[in-house]
Amino acid sequence: MSWSIRCSGSPALERTPLGIDDLAEHWTILEEEMLLVSGKRGATRLGLYEGSGSTIECHRTQIRGHLDYRVRLSVASATVCCVGELIERVDEQDRVLEVVERAEAVRRRWMHRIATTICRDRRGRILVLRRAEGHVRFPGHYDVMVGGAVGVGESYEDAAARELVEELGAGVPVRFLFKFLCQDGISPVWFGVHEALIAEPLAPDPSEIAWHAWLTELELRKVVNRGPFVPGGREALRRYLGRSAQ
Repeated sequence: MSWSIRCSGSPALERTPLGIDDLAEHWTILEEEMLLVSGKRGATRLGLYEGSGSTIECHRTQIRGHLDYRVRLSVASATVCCVGELIERVDEQDRVLEVVERAEAVRRRWMHRIATTICRDRRGRILVLRRAEGHVRFPGHYDVMVGGAVGVGESYEDAAARELVEELGAGVPVRFLFKFLCQDGISPVWFGVHEALIAEPLAPDPSEIAWHAWLTELELRKVVNRGPFVPGGREALRRYLGRSAQ
């Protein structure tokens, strides 16, 4: 069975016959389903895309699970919505103003929320990572934070736990520590900083993380100001270690 789907914004794709596998593989989303899968980040934007990786496959599985729902709604009349990652724009007090696309928030330097986690192992060492060279934001930079944008209606804690699974394959509890407004970087953001204990081997997503290691606090203090380091991560680490010293 196949349907003829009209793809908005792409004349070359209009009236393309697609089967069930094609719909799932290319993320064909009905307007009624947008809220269901909103808040996905980076490469997992809604619409038609090519790609691979654990995060993408996870969300493709979600879409496949709703194919029956699509059929009942008559896919033949559906419009494919090619939109970006949806997030909540916030103000200086971290109050929600409106739902926007993340790309627009970055372009217009609108404040939004990022949930992050600083990870420790059983020996108390802190996880340090280097972002993949193909990363959209700060490629090749070092960081101590694992995280990403908070989705629409999502809490800092839920977003932080989700990001740990997506980027490290670590399904562990997170503990909220503090949040702060960071004006450095590509746009102003509220960082919600969490802590997690990692006791099992990690399985980093290579599209996100190129390298990682565990360092002691002393080792980390020596290297944090050397080489390319994500500005928000450096500030978060300063605040985090300051709390530990109290």
